[in-house]
Amino acid sequence: MQIKQLLFIFLLFVLIGCKKNEIVQPSPGATMYFPTNGSNAWETTSSSILSWNQNEIQALKDYLIQKNTKSFMILVNGRIVMEEYFNGHS
Repeated sequence: MQIKQLLFIFLLFVLIGCKKNEIVQPSPGATMYFPTNGSNAWETTSSSILSWNQNEIQALKDYLIQKNTKSFMILVNGRIVMEEYFNGHS
């Protein structure tokens, strides 16, 4: 093969592999949250409000258990979305 043909094939694969990035805009009320100093209370939000795939949450928890995870937390804009403890940990 000639160099031009190889370059064409390479560029073709690069273009095929590219996809449009979807930019997810935060909802208007989704401001960053920080709890006040000395407070043990944290605001929460739900994964369904964030339009997360609810069918995959249990698969995530199963994976974390399989990997012997003790605790797992997801924060979005400072709010707790998921807080899980495994194997008797708290």
